[in-house]
Amino acid sequence: FRVDDPTRAQAQARTAAMTEAKAKADALATAAGVTISGVASIGETVVAVPYPIYYGAMAGAVPKEAATPVQAGTNEVSVTVAVVYVIR
Repeated sequence: FRVDDPTRAQAQARTAAMTEAKAKADALATAAGVTISGVASIGETVVAVPYPIYYGAMAGAVPKEAATPVQAGTNEVSVTVAVVYVIR
């Protein structure tokens, strides 16, 4: 099972990733005695959850009359950012 439209979840993950990156950068800049004056570049990676792949006997070994259990769960949308900040 997958998220039909991951756009909103990706936007939320992107905002959270940028907030976390800025907080870490601020802490490092403070420790180094410098200040952040801007952003030089931003890179992003969105991680998609792979589909399961069944091999060998698992591919077709389930009899037609077997029930297929469906359990509630969650899907994870992950965004990783790499930010290069300008310091002074």
